[in-house]
Amino acid sequence: MFRCEVKNKTCLGFGVNKIMSMQTADQDSVLLLKWKRSLRVVVLNWNLPSDTLICIDSLLAAGLPLAQTIVVDNGSSDDSVAQFYDRFGSELAVIELPENRGYAGGINPGIEYALADGAEWVLALNNDTEVNADFFEQMGCEIANTPGYHLWSPLILYADDPQLVWSLGDNRLFGTLLTRDRWRNRRIDLSLPSTVPVDFLTGCSLLVSRKVFEEVGMFDDSFFMYAEDVDFCLRVRSAGFRMACATRARIVHHVSRSSVDLPAKQRRWRTVNQIRVYKRNSKGLQRWFLMAFTGVRAIAMGVADIRKQNSFRALPNALSAWITGWWNAPR
Repeated sequence: MFRCEVKNKTCLGFGVNKIMSMQTADQDSVLLLKWKRSLRVVVLNWNLPSDTLICIDSLLAAGLPLAQTIVVDNGSSDDSVAQFYDRFGSELAVIELPENRGYAGGINPGIEYALADGAEWVLALNNDTEVNADFFEQMGCEIANTPGYHLWSPLILYADDPQLVWSLGDNRLFGTLLTRDRWRNRRIDLSLPSTVPVDFLTGCSLLVSRKVFEEVGMFDDSFFMYAEDVDFCLRVRSAGFRMACATRARIVHHVSRSSVDLPAKQRRWRTVNQIRVYKRNSKGLQRWFLMAFTGVRAIAMGVADIRKQNSFRALPNALSAWITGWWNAPR
């Protein structure tokens, strides 16, 4: 294990002390390089090649060799794959899926490829993100300095306002399955610790150790979109692993571009799959409470949509998603 500090790295003293400090710094650099070589990044693409190319460019600018990036094309109907090969050639690993399998069904083949390639850490990364230039150094140092965590996320910021936090992770409320986000829509300040332990991390940028996948398995691909990361985090915590956000490692997120044209479908998937997670992990009074809570929220969302859309179909649609989640969807 090594300890390092990326920013403002200095060697203090003279003579023997200075030489020892320089030797320690050299050892840290070697170990950090070894950690980086053990990493693979999996990027999922669906009909957004321009975003994916920008994401890959940011990984290269941050010092990750192209051969350590894996792109999974999730059944795109455009020329995404051709653009990837035109730009990067055969050095970029591209997995082509015949159809859109959703987030979990798309990211899992990339993770399996990474593990077969010898990865000890796998970063699942949204294609509408860009990593900071010092991302890997900051993440590697935080992992080294804070042992005992097997899931990590960087501090995720809004692309159009990179001092504003989009996600740091979530914590459970009073032991229930309800959650409270940490630092959402707050500005970065000096009170933010370098490591923030949390109960849930977003799949937007999720760094996972090999040991977790070996003991817990992959994302559940029955979740086509939404809640697969929540389900994964619950299974990971049940297996005894801890997770945290490394706030000095940062990325920016161009939020929700790929689903911007499908608000109704997006809402339905989110409602149904969130309820499926509640069903899997609750019983007794907590389940009754969650049924009531999600029912009231579905009605409130339906009424709000009626006002926005001038259509009374919104309320039946919201209630239909609630019924499907609790009674018709697979557990």
